[in-house]
Amino acid sequence: MLSLIWAVAMAADPVAPPPEADSLRRSLSMRHAVPCVELEAGLAEPVPALLWAVSEVQQPPWAGMHAAECLTRGHAAEVQAELVRWVSEPELAGLGRQTLAMIDLVPVEVALPVARAALAGPVADKALETVKTDARPEIRALAVAP
Repeated sequence: MLSLIWAVAMAADPVAPPPEADSLRRSLSMRHAVPCVELEAGLAEPVPALLWAVSEVQQPPWAGMHAAECLTRGHAAEVQAELVRWVSEPELAGLGRQTLAMIDLVPVEVALPVARAALAGPVADKALETVKTDARPEIRALAVAP
């Protein structure tokens, strides 16, 4: 199942491996996650490198998920289209659920379109729970929007 997630994650637009691909793969493979700040410190271009990892690093299963976590936490505005895609495509429901679990860390201007897409997508059940409890009134309002 997880292999399917990564096989589809970036299928439309393959991402070229970064120069640090081997070291990034090793860092993401560690059983205890390397903090995002440390992980990104060794990357010339963190966003494309982490996008590559989400789509290409299939083993261990947590590697791509941790890369996605770092993107969500630190680069949500830059990867907004990916966040929307992760909550919209059934094959990416694992990434979608993780994204929703961190939506409160995402700036409201990014969180709104992501939450809207999630409410209409395959993770709608989790999205409804998430928007109802968000601290921001703009996000909570989506729970009652028609």
